[in-house]
Amino acid sequence: MQPVALASDGSELFAGVTATVSGFGRFSDSHMLTSEVVRFTRKTVITNAACAARFGSIVIASTLCAQGTAGINNSLCNSDSGGPLTVQRD
Repeated sequence: MQPVALASDGSELFAGVTATVSGFGRFSDSHMLTSEVVRFTRKTVITNAACAARFGSIVIASTLCAQGTAGINNSLCNSDSGGPLTVQRD
């Protein structure tokens, strides 16, 4: 493990960047147990405009939305909320 640097002032744009999200969430909506080990998946960050087109007014300026890859079934689930979302720089 190693420290992760935080975005400097909120002005960085991440649309199009691949992000890694991780957590101990459930394996599926029908599977009630959470993972005993941290798991991760990669998503592509999208613009707030693209996100708002799908989710409407719940998207605010501080929202960061990401989407998966078509045909790949790997998503976030309950208990992943609040987990880290990171991008690799340098």
